[in-house]
Order: sequence, then C-alpha cells, then structure tokens
Amino acid sequence: AVQMVSQVRTRLGVELALREIFLHPTLSAVAARMNAHASTRIWSPLVPLKNTPGKPTLYMVPGVVMTAGSFWDLAQSLDGRMNVHVLEARGLEEGQKPCKRMEEIVEMNLAAMRESGLPEGPLVLAGHSFGGSVAFELARALEAAGHRVQLMLIDNLLVLPKQLRRMATPELNGIMGTDKRLKKLFDAQCDIYKRYTPSGRFHGVVDVIYARDGQM
Repeated sequence: AVQMVSQVRTRLGVELALREIFLHPTLSAVAARMNAHASTRIWSPLVPLKNTPGKPTLYMVPGVVMTAGSFWDLAQSLDGRMNVHVLEARGLEEGQKPCKRMEEIVEMNLAAMRESGLPEGPLVLAGHSFGGSVAFELARALEAAGHRVQLMLIDNLLVLPKQLRRMATPELNGIMGTDKRLKKLFDAQCDIYKRYTPSGRFHGVVDVIYARDGQM
C-alpha cells in the first residue's frame, strides 16, 4: 500500500492517503476517490472499517507508523458481529505534522470518538505496541468521564519504551525509506514513548496479549 501511494504521487502527482486503499479496495473505487476534489474530505483520526448500526464497536489503536489497513482482516472476520473503528496517527498524510505529546494524541482521539457518537454500554478499546499505551491513556480519560471501558493491550511495551527502536524490523525500516512522512512519524512516536510513563491507574478490565514467538 505504501509503495502504491508513492507511485501514484510520483507518476500522477496525486496525493492519496494510505487509508483510501483499504476504504476503497477496488481500482475503480480508488480512481473515483482520486478524482474527487481534495477539499471534500475532512481528515479525522477515526477510520470506520466496519460500521453496522446496532452492533458493538471495537476501537483499535495501531502500533508505530501503522495504518487502519493493519486491522482490515480483523474487521472482515468480525463483520456482522462487531464494528471496528481505527484511531490512526496524525502525520500519515501530506502536510500533516505528527503529534508531539501523548496528551495531544489522547485529546485528538477523544474528540473524534465523541464526534462520531460513543455507543451505549461498555466501550471496548485495544491497542497494539505503541498504540497500547495510547489506548491505556484513552481508557483512563474515558473512565474518568464516567464510561465503563474494557481494555486490551496487544504486544504492548507499556513500561519498556526504550525497546521500541530496537524492535524496528528490517521490513519496517525499508517501508520508512520509501516515504519521509513515515520516518518523521516514527521519530515523533519514539520521542513520545521515550518520555512516556503511565499517568495513573486504570480500574477497568484489562486483557494483555503477547505473541507466542515475540522477542524483547
């Protein structure tokens, strides 16, 4: 997807957001989106991969420089049972500046969640890697506002921020080499994580999942 966006920019001079590849999964749909005037699209961190009325919603926060596309297969597998809304980082699109503080990320995501309409009943939040720490702070803020929250942390290094750079795989480094925005976002997220410590306790239900073959 990153390479496709880069080729579209280079050959056609058109800025295509990474999320558009997954929200419009056919060539004809992507072409129609490219022809749409850029001013018609208002950016939001919240990307609804599935949005069926009456179904519970899972809010996912991706890891470093990851997009909503990371959870496309999950959304398909949960289709008809649960909606999947992804909270992407700011800085993936042309002209955007990445957030510099964890508090800034949390405020931005909370505003987007509230604007889209928070569902009734318990909120289900999950975060992968760096996104787990974002999800943790979101859970604390929502809990303080009176919401019941169920939290899932996936391969999260909540208290081991120095490991983040060490775990950048050759594949991830290769992807960042194709797009300066990804490298800029990665550096910003690493800087945030370097300074991060959990802001307090979360009193709700927490499930922690680690990959069986994961190494730290």
